[in-house]
Amino acid sequence: MSPQTDEALAHDLTALLGEALRRVHELGDPDSASRICAKAWSILRSSHPKEAHKMDGLLHLFTGVLHRS
Repeated sequence: MSPQTDEALAHDLTALLGEALRRVHELGDPDSASRICAKAWSILRSSHPKEAHKMDGLLHLFTGVLHRS
């Protein structure tokens, strides 16, 4: 198995975290999902802005700022 680049690793971990947070939200704990998502955004924002943007989108979804279609 070849080592992943930092960007690929950040992308894969963000996707996995996003999936888990969506599940936490669906199971009825939007507060926990939102807090974890906000912490992830804070960690990612400087070094991985594209991944932080994904967390920002989830946070808006979890808090009801974005409406599901």
